[in-house]
Amino acid sequence: MILRLIIWSLVLMPLRAMANSLPFVDEVMSDYSSDAAPGAGVVVVKDGQVLHNRGYGQADREQSVVVTQKTSFRLASLSKQFIAMGVAILVEQGLMTYEQSLTDLLPQFPEYGRQIKIRHLIHHLSGLYDYEDLIPASQTTQVSDQDVLNLYVAKTNSTRFRPGAQHAYSNGGYVLLGLVIESISGERLDAFLANKIFSPLGMASVMYEGENTPITDRAFGYSQSPSGWRRTDQSITSATRGDGGIYASVSDLILWNEALTPNNPSPIVSDKTLSVIFTSGRLNNGQGCGYGFGWQIDQWRGLKRQSHTGSSIGFRTAIQRYPEQNLMIAVLTNRNGGSPWTIAETIAVHVLKLPASDNYSAPVMNHDIIH
Repeated sequence: MILRLIIWSLVLMPLRAMANSLPFVDEVMSDYSSDAAPGAGVVVVKDGQVLHNRGYGQADREQSVVVTQKTSFRLASLSKQFIAMGVAILVEQGLMTYEQSLTDLLPQFPEYGRQIKIRHLIHHLSGLYDYEDLIPASQTTQVSDQDVLNLYVAKTNSTRFRPGAQHAYSNGGYVLLGLVIESISGERLDAFLANKIFSPLGMASVMYEGENTPITDRAFGYSQSPSGWRRTDQSITSATRGDGGIYASVSDLILWNEALTPNNPSPIVSDKTLSVIFTSGRLNNGQGCGYGFGWQIDQWRGLKRQSHTGSSIGFRTAIQRYPEQNLMIAVLTNRNGGSPWTIAETIAVHVLKLPASDNYSAPVMNHDIIH
């Protein structure tokens, strides 16, 4: 922990010294800078140096609280990389394997789950039906992880396709992975993540466990309406955890990015496991699916990239890592619109001095289900 405090102090030094060193980012973020509008946090790290870390706009419009470097946003689907890391930690500890079946680890799940391996869930190859489509139209209360499991038990008796035959993004798969972590570790998911990831790394991040969850410097979500911005922070699926329930700041993501870099002096997993995390899963026919452990794995403009986006009611998020250029960009916003993904690519073009282009590519992932 002492080492982590030292690292955190070293992180804060460049934050203070270099917060305004990329003025072009301020220009890109001008739409988020209004004192009356929901805002954003942006961080840029290159070669271990924090080039930019700033907040823009309002975290809480009703209380006139501005976004800072430490404001915690709902990560939405960026949460999946932490859930997948949790599974990797348990595998390294010898408590489970990627080849075990879902039903072996969650005996409550229907028998067809014996065909679904843990690796299928991680890489979105399971063929599970979307749990969002199983929720009754009359539902008014928030759905919990246990409710998701109950929906699969009560309303399904097979997968949409043979596990491993196709790649189809599944929020439900990551909800179930969260339950697997709890079952194997014997800890609540929030406690496990805090003990194994957040606290060791010095992150202030938390898993949302309901309105009583203590979230430091919390940003609330908003949507644009004809009469202006209105708070839209929660929906009936905002209480599920493994698919999108983590809150974190852009400063937290500096420490997370460091933990994902090989040869880390205080690793949470081995470099061998890090290599697995950033390796694409494979279909039954051997073809890569382009998705690792909560990370899209692709190439953009000839550069290797590891990335993800998140969409939850009132929040849009994106993170991009360019490992060969030692570049990480994260954009977290608390508004139900905009394109953090395009912003991140725009920043990457500038930092890496790439030729200008209007052909920014949206991530090929079917996960923009609004939670």
